[in-house]
Amino acid sequence: MTGGPVSRPAGSPLRLAPHVTYTSLPHGGGVLVNGVTLEVAECGEYHSRIIDRLLVRGMPDPQDIPAARAVCEELIHGGWLTVSLPDL
Repeated sequence: MTGGPVSRPAGSPLRLAPHVTYTSLPHGGGVLVNGVTLEVAECGEYHSRIIDRLLVRGMPDPQDIPAARAVCEELIHGGWLTVSLPDL
C-alpha cells in the first residue's frame, strides 16, 4: 500500500498526516516518509501489518488491539498519523 491520498473506511478516524506517504516493503515491513522534511520512519513486519489494516479497514485484528493502540499513539505523537473527527 502506498501513502498519499488514502481513502479511509467509514468510521475510521485515522489517516496519514499531510505530506506523509506509507509504503509496504516487498519483503516485509514498511516505510513512512514525510515529503516536506524528508524524515523517514521504518517499521517491522508486525507493525506494518497493523498500519496496513488500520489504514485500509479502520480496525486492527482483535488480537492486535493492544499493540495497535501503542503503534497509533506513537505515530500520532510523531506526526505520522492524524485523527479526523466526523463533522457534526
